[in-house]
Amino acid sequence: MKNQMLLSLMHLSLIVIAGAFLSVTFSRGAFAVTPPGTPGVPNSSAPNNSSAAPQATPKPLNKTQRKTLAIMRKGIENFKENKFRGATRDFKEALNLNPANPSILNLLGISEFKTGNKPAAVRDFKEALSALPKNSPGAKIIKKNLQAAEK
Repeated sequence: MKNQMLLSLMHLSLIVIAGAFLSVTFSRGAFAVTPPGTPGVPNSSAPNNSSAAPQATPKPLNKTQRKTLAIMRKGIENFKENKFRGATRDFKEALNLNPANPSILNLLGISEFKTGNKPAAVRDFKEALSALPKNSPGAKIIKKNLQAAEK
């Protein structure tokens, strides 16, 4: 069941945090977070070799967004080090700064699941789903996480 949750997270390619696009991947037990402006990251301000139409340059992050991002990175580091309670605390702090953010709620749900708090994980996943379009890629990933948590 825990592996199903992690497999769902492995397919996560974009997280939207307060208007900033981050590439977040989970592979072989490790998260990798790539900031905006990195070549090869979809919707990034950096040039890439694709023939797609140019993307608009993202707006600079404000102070709250930068703080949210820093806290999320700390949470991801705690998660990578199997410090799930610390990750949960960090993601809750990020959520206080950016309420109802589906990406933060998804990461919080995964951390809650890893600490054994399935009811909280289910609640977080459901709240994340309510903030996303029904058939969006993010919603599909979170639905898989919700299904794993409900088992």
